[in-house]
This record gives sequence, structure tokens and C-alpha cells, in this order.
Amino acid sequence: MDIKNDRIAFPTDSILTKLSKYLNQSKADILFEILKDDVDEDYSLTSLYYLAELGANNYTIVINPNVPDPFRNKIMTFDGYAYKKRSGNTFTVVDSWSHIKKEHWKMFKKQYSLALSRDS
Repeated sequence: MDIKNDRIAFPTDSILTKLSKYLNQSKADILFEILKDDVDEDYSLTSLYYLAELGANNYTIVINPNVPDPFRNKIMTFDGYAYKKRSGNTFTVVDSWSHIKKEHWKMFKKQYSLALSRDS
């Protein structure tokens, strides 16, 4: 009930295990169903399911993170990333091709300030 009423945003592993047994579904499927209502309509569901699988396997996941760009001192946005608590500073970045194209196009428009047409 707490998950349905948005009092709990992200269930613990013990809650996922209990729901998995009760609903006879995998933890990743349950986590995916919980998270898919929290993302935009153009969010990659493939990326979200992969993040849900990592979350079900004891990774900490972050959806739509802002990560500092090490080269240009700007902020980069990805579909998500995942890390294990004891893995140091290493994390797995998850991104979809459609998101990469949108981000690249925004950067291109800002950099060149062109009147964009079919020819350009």
C-alpha cells in the first residue's frame, strides 16, 4: 500500500523479495513496473528495464542523473547509472541511442546557432 500511495519511492531488497514471492514475478519486473510511472514518456524503457535488473541485483541505481563533464566543465544527463556501494568511484552509465541523439542535437544547435532547416 505504501508503494501504491507513493509513500515509498524505492522498495528495499526485502520488500522486493516478498513482492516477488507473492506476485510470482521477478524482482526486476516488479521494480520496472514501480519505476516506469516516474519517468517521462520518451524515456527508453529498455534502459529502464536494464536499470531495474541492476537494482534487483543489489546495485544502487539513479535515474536521469546529472554528471559533471570532465572535459568542458558542463553537466551531462544520462538515462541512468548504477553502482555497488563498495566499488569505489566506479559506476555503470546507462544511456539510450535516442537520448544520445537528442543531447547531441541540443549541443550542436547551441554551438553553431544556425537557422536549422532540412538542408542544414
